Amino acid sequence: MGTLRGAAGEFATGLTEPADGVYAWLQPNGSWGETNAGAVRGDGAALVVDTLWDLAQARRFLGALTGELDGTPITAAVNTHEDGDHWWGNAALPGSAAVYATEAAIEAMAGDDPARMARMDRLAELGARLPGAAGRLGGYVHGMLGPFEHGAVRTRLPDHPFTGALELSVGGRPVRFVDLGPAHTRSDVVVHVPDAELVFCGDLLFIGVAPVCWHGPVTGWISALDRLLELGARTYVPGHGPPCGPGRVRELRDYFCWLVEAGGRAFAAGADVRTAARRLLDDRGNAAFAHWHDQERLAITLETVRRDYLGLGPPSREPAALARLLGTCAALR
Repeated sequence: MGTLRGAAGEFATGLTEPADGVYAWLQPNGSWGETNAGAVRGDGAALVVDTLWDLAQARRFLGALTGELDGTPITAAVNTHEDGDHWWGNAALPGSAAVYATEAAIEAMAGDDPARMARMDRLAELGARLPGAAGRLGGYVHGMLGPFEHGAVRTRLPDHPFTGALELSVGGRPVRFVDLGPAHTRSDVVVHVPDAELVFCGDLLFIGVAPVCWHGPVTGWISALDRLLELGARTYVPGHGPPCGPGRVRELRDYFCWLVEAGGRAFAAGADVRTAARRLLDDRGNAAFAHWHDQERLAITLETVRRDYLGLGPPSREPAALARLLGTCAALR
């Protein structure tokens, strides 16, 4: 375990124990692929929450966790949503472990191809040598993907689908999965451990780093944060960034409320996403959040706000549409 000082302040990294028998694997600074994971230990059984973006990451996490579990077997795991940085490490889990996710998430996961991500990185690395916008985009994408070994990933889909909510007993310890999406993606699960007064939030919570809203509506994410607060936990473990109390959950809610209102004004005035993003980065409403990492990712969430505003539905994540969005991020950065 180490410590990091950054936009989110100083916090422990690696494997931590924020509550008795509850573990959080924390990665700085919560940027692309710097994902958190976790675990809950009961009497003779343990549950893993998310498995990171490649097998090397997953094995480091599970290796550290095994030392803490002192022989307690991992009998189950849950993937909070469809993004690869939360489940592409599933193959490192024990083969006997039951793996849970929502039906909607599994449907999206089935279309994932880590090898395609590896090819994208190779193209981005070549593109980074080009001048101008193409070089900026290539450098940005290679910086995002380069640290990970996606070509070595062999996906393991969850085998226990559910919808809505599900309560498990992890060695006699109640743990509840609750789908609060659509928001960050089409289906976003949180993992509530009532006796620890703790919630693993997946990517419904980003702390000290700009969130990314791939699906929306953004107003749905605001509602999801309200429901998180209603759980009355003392500790919220985000998908990216350090654990926090309810005050930081409210801070993210304030960010989205500002973004929806200010973004709506910009789009009503005819601005495109890049123009709106530049305006909002300089807007006085952003002053409370300007210390967050990865500020340029505001452009992705603004595209979701724009499409919500126009009634167009979620943004496309097809390669051409994704390249345009990431190109805007690269230009802003």
